Amino acid sequence: MSGHKKTFYKKLDQIEERVIFWIAISLIIGFFVWQFISVGGDTGLFKHVIFTGRFWDAFWETLVGVWKYRIGPLFIVLDILFASILVFAFIKYWPIAPRVKFSQTRAPSRARAVRFRKDPAIAQHWGGILNRVKIGTQDAMKSAVLEADALVDHFLKRIGLAGEHMADRLTQILPERAPSLERVWKAHRLRNELAHTPGMTVTVTETKEALTAFRDFLVELGAL
Repeated sequence: MSGHKKTFYKKLDQIEERVIFWIAISLIIGFFVWQFISVGGDTGLFKHVIFTGRFWDAFWETLVGVWKYRIGPLFIVLDILFASILVFAFIKYWPIAPRVKFSQTRAPSRARAVRFRKDPAIAQHWGGILNRVKIGTQDAMKSAVLEADALVDHFLKRIGLAGEHMADRLTQILPERAPSLERVWKAHRLRNELAHTPGMTVTVTETKEALTAFRDFLVELGAL
């Protein structure tokens, strides 16, 4: 579908929404005016000269009558109906509602019970990362941080931690299982900045700290 057609249908939808809105408002106002005229005839509102004392007395009597005997009961019925729907929905939803434990701040770590056996491929890959960073150029240091982060994420997947992103898997590691966890979070944030910020540079110190954090993390969990 072309852009012009999409714009046309979008505007058409907006017009339909406005029409429905104003129709609903008109029906509400019309219902109120109808009730006001009906009750006004009973209170003698239209028999008095407009804006006189008797007119205003009848006017307020009419308003009270409309609310008390016409509109008020309708609102009461709607409130009861709405409350009944809420109660019914609550009863139906409660058995399947997820139970949240507010005392639990982190997901349980599966890595606590799993110790990954050292994989020569991971050690070899890590050696390649170290050789690359020795070049000392910006591209080399950026590439080293990105590859080290990807290697850690690969390891987390290998030990069975689930999640859409690496951050989801890191939240399943408890600090006591990996003391370097906070430094890994910092290194991972650096990786994200390098990956998503064009032209960003990284210092030798930042690169060294990030790689040290990734290495310590892999060692603590038994991958190196």
